Amino acid sequence: MKQELKASQEELAKQNQLPNVTMSFEEIGNSALKALKNAKMYTTFTDQIGQTALLTIDDVNAMGGLENEYESNCYLQCKLMPVFREIGLCVVNSERPGFEWLLPLSGNNHFDKRPDFVICNPCFYDVYAKPSVENGVLDVEQRLLGESKEKLLYGVKAGHPSLFLDEICVGEGRDKPWTDKDVGQVKTYASLLAANKSSAFHRIILFDREKFLLISSLHGTFASAVECNWTTLGSKELLNFFHVSSPLVKAVSPCIPEINQPCILGAGTTGVVIRVTPVVNSPTHQELSKPCDVKKGLPFLSKPIL
Repeated sequence: MKQELKASQEELAKQNQLPNVTMSFEEIGNSALKALKNAKMYTTFTDQIGQTALLTIDDVNAMGGLENEYESNCYLQCKLMPVFREIGLCVVNSERPGFEWLLPLSGNNHFDKRPDFVICNPCFYDVYAKPSVENGVLDVEQRLLGESKEKLLYGVKAGHPSLFLDEICVGEGRDKPWTDKDVGQVKTYASLLAANKSSAFHRIILFDREKFLLISSLHGTFASAVECNWTTLGSKELLNFFHVSSPLVKAVSPCIPEINQPCILGAGTTGVVIRVTPVVNSPTHQELSKPCDVKKGLPFLSKPIL
């Protein structure tokens, strides 16, 4: 009976592209990396003359004085926000306890369902309040940002757990060099993202204080990975290229100069309704501001998910 139960569990995991729950994160990560390298789909990005590095050597050295993973995550979030803003995206801390936003795996708590970050168009995340300072934790945001005008964002992916998963990029940070165990953890993220069957292709970024790994996942299985140092010339262009906007995001972005949370007002199998602030006199203003809730004066955008 035990052998039959184990066999059925393994078959279920295989059907849903989910890792065997009896495997450790290190085993899962080692297996995933080995498969990528054997298929020659794991590459290391090198300097591209004339292009831009994400961070300077001084930036990387500054992280050496940070105390823990939370501080290094906050520091990198601050550095990455203006980079992603250039292509209409935001970097959101989504690790707050109690906000497990990834779909559960049959109630199994073996998998972490709170990735460190969600990177997406501003309309695809819901805001929650900044964590309060408690248990002696320093207010690292104030200390690290200093006079910077950046304001760190906190929230989770918007909408039902099965929606908009192909519109986001999941980020996971470490304060020490990432290992097979860390790769195994983000592999489970890929599996959970794919488990709902609503989307096939997903993007994940695993990073530490020196480098990052861009992972493309298809149906929960790693399809490719690119390793790159923060100071490598061309790393900025590489990161921007990694997150390709979908037709939905391209339709929405020009009409959202300012976000009024929450933006996702409703969604179904064929479309999504988003609250927007249309750019007056833009070519698409008339189309995108209808229908309009006259009573509340709120314009809506209704577009099919292509």
